[in-house]
Amino acid sequence: MTKAIIYDFDGTLTPDDLPKFEILEKAGLENGMYNPKFMQMSSVLAKQKGLEMFEAMILTILDIVHGAGIKTTRQNIALGADKRTYNPGVEEFMCTLQEKGVKNYILSSGAKDYLQQTMVAPYCESIYASTLEYNGEGEAVGTKIVMTISQKAKTLENIADEVNGNKYDCSGMFYIGDGPTDLYAMEFIKVHGGKNILVYHDVNGDNVAKMRKTGVVDHFVQADFCSGSELWQLVVG
Repeated sequence: MTKAIIYDFDGTLTPDDLPKFEILEKAGLENGMYNPKFMQMSSVLAKQKGLEMFEAMILTILDIVHGAGIKTTRQNIALGADKRTYNPGVEEFMCTLQEKGVKNYILSSGAKDYLQQTMVAPYCESIYASTLEYNGEGEAVGTKIVMTISQKAKTLENIADEVNGNKYDCSGMFYIGDGPTDLYAMEFIKVHGGKNILVYHDVNGDNVAKMRKTGVVDHFVQADFCSGSELWQLVVG
């Protein structure tokens, strides 16, 4: 019996594999995180301060926005979250599961304040993601929790405990991701009795090839969440 679904967000629920922070565009960085300058700045910061890349990316966003004279309030961080494009059928998929009593969780390295304003947030039991630290004026000044690749696996213990009353029991749980950044999470799910699904847009893409070699993915399916799709049949029934 399906009890819970844990979704990565970018690239899994959406066709975009990177977050789309509208605030970066307003700060003058064309194409946001897809701009090569963004990754370059993040890499430099990571090396300079000995940071994990995900934390460096978050701090780079804050630096760019602050540098443009824009306030990093929760509202500004979440700009554009309500306009995201999703893979086909995502809303119906999550809504149907919720109505059946299945718990939906998002587990993402993205900003929690952003994800909480997305269209799919109301269908989620909880959203686990990176959280920002705010000063007395309500502006983000740093990170409180960074949802790294390894931290995702640790967070699954909390979800398993909530779903099954045992942090090492993932029975009845599916993890749905789109690539190598989901590996640690998928390994945890696999070892502890759950199932993993990798969604793809191109069956011949690098992510599919890399993840096939790991042996942790139970099902490879098209990123189609619509009723009647292979993914729907696997999870919803």
